[in-house]
Amino acid sequence: MYTSDWSFDLQNTVDKLEEQKRRIIESETKVEEARRTAITDIPKIQKVQPYLRNRQDFILYYSPKLVSIGPIHGGDKDSQEKLKGGERYKMRWAALYLKDTNQNAQLLFGKIRNELPALMDLYAEEVIEGFRGNNKEEELAWMFLLDGCAVLEFIRNHKEGTYNPEEQLKIKVDQLVLVQQDLLLLENQLPYRLLTLLSNVSENELNQWIISFLKTHPMTTSTIGTGFSNGSEEVKLTVDHHRPPHLLHLLRQIILGNRSKNYGGGSGWGKSERFETYRNIQELKAAGIAVTKWKVKDKRLTDVDFYSGCLSGELRLPTIYMDLTTPSTYLNLMAYEACQDFEYDLEITSYVQFLTSLIKHPDDVKELRSCGCMINFFGSDDEIAHAFSIIAAHSGPNTTIPDPVRRAINRYFRSRYRPWLAQAYHAYFSNSGSFIAFIAASMALALTFIQTWFTVRCSK
Repeated sequence: MYTSDWSFDLQNTVDKLEEQKRRIIESETKVEEARRTAITDIPKIQKVQPYLRNRQDFILYYSPKLVSIGPIHGGDKDSQEKLKGGERYKMRWAALYLKDTNQNAQLLFGKIRNELPALMDLYAEEVIEGFRGNNKEEELAWMFLLDGCAVLEFIRNHKEGTYNPEEQLKIKVDQLVLVQQDLLLLENQLPYRLLTLLSNVSENELNQWIISFLKTHPMTTSTIGTGFSNGSEEVKLTVDHHRPPHLLHLLRQIILGNRSKNYGGGSGWGKSERFETYRNIQELKAAGIAVTKWKVKDKRLTDVDFYSGCLSGELRLPTIYMDLTTPSTYLNLMAYEACQDFEYDLEITSYVQFLTSLIKHPDDVKELRSCGCMINFFGSDDEIAHAFSIIAAHSGPNTTIPDPVRRAINRYFRSRYRPWLAQAYHAYFSNSGSFIAFIAASMALALTFIQTWFTVRCSK
């Protein structure tokens, strides 16, 4: 009996050890898969991170207003109920695309069906897990066909000088703005691979369609004049087939240009080695730092520079265009950089945090407008300041700071005599009356000193 109990206990111990070994092997496998995913896989098309999704104002900035694109909102019944009008637009645009490009829906569906496993792999598992199984996969393939054709029809009609949305897409201009905003939401993205699959033109021409569409966005307005060139630097849509991007990714690429680290450069944004202090426009102005617009044309959104003189400084900014789509686009670009498998520098996040540090009060907005650094299609100065306070709340802790500019400004402030001299200048010499009064007082003081000196000398 004792032998039997001992054997039973030994067997239990062996079983437990085997179970522990199995769990260790599984854990090591998962860690290795996670390591490989972080290094080699593309940033999956995925939902906005939970800490942003759980905010009360999530729907305002991250959810589609008129059209849902792809499986995240396309597979959500509540979203579909709210976006019925957008579904009619998509059906119309998809039909127009098939007709205008002389393509057959069944043949395109067959292409998608053959490529469906690869296309599904471009999405996070939580997004497409509800589409596993033959019937559901058929539904997803049809969704890709409808949404892909609709998106291609929309962007291919953005031809410079010929674009007439009411006539070509049968849509009112106010609704057109909503669609443009919806196409650049993180949760509303289609893989570039799908667009190439449905396109009947060369990849080069498809890229030109995309460029023409993205050039209509205010964040790329400063580069429109030269077709996305900056001096001698030609910015191209570089499509890495091992990392197929989407429209939001390509907008980010155009904003950052070839200096974006994910294409071999490094813009100088998104790195920080120490904590730096944030100051708004009014504080900079009081310390003798003038905020000016770049005199050189075709500067990019993130082209910010600081010049420090002996007694003053100058912060040079490109023109910031503010319209109703700006807050949403900023927030979705930051949400894209916040994805766990996003391996590049947080350059847009750093730039936006820098902007929100500059704009704390309506007077900061007024100063930016007066120096030509901001073009306002958004609303009042108070509304813009409030919008930037919302953006700041979504951007999280200020852990990434633009190195060159922020460091230079802080070095300026750490040199105590310059801010002090600037404040003295603004207090006493900022207008001609103050300057004349100072000269008169100085002369009176000097004459009094001379008179006193002669009086003392004569008395001796």
